[in-house]
Amino acid sequence: MDEITKIIHKSMESEVVKIMIFIKSLYESKTIKESADIVGYGYESGLRWLDKWNEKGLEGIKYKWGEGRPSKLTEDQKKELKEDMLNLDLKTTKQIKEHIHNKWGID
Repeated sequence: MDEITKIIHKSMESEVVKIMIFIKSLYESKTIKESADIVGYGYESGLRWLDKWNEKGLEGIKYKWGEGRPSKLTEDQKKELKEDMLNLDLKTTKQIKEHIHNKWGID
């Protein structure tokens, strides 16, 4: 418990802090649902976190870039979009989303 508390106080990653608070509350005999509610997440998120914690400990819960949803754009479309952003002076997220939708029909 002391190690978990140290991680909570020293971590600069807010997501890690939330998950560690969740883990700590499990060690304090709270249920998965109660622990997930404490940090504002649902039961399913709690299950995923617990599995990752049990499999790999702290390393299992740290976010790893590239774990998210795959891009709907191909690599060629990403290159073309980058050029379009420069050439068409697309600056805002709204402009870029509209451009992607108009050009490729992707939301």
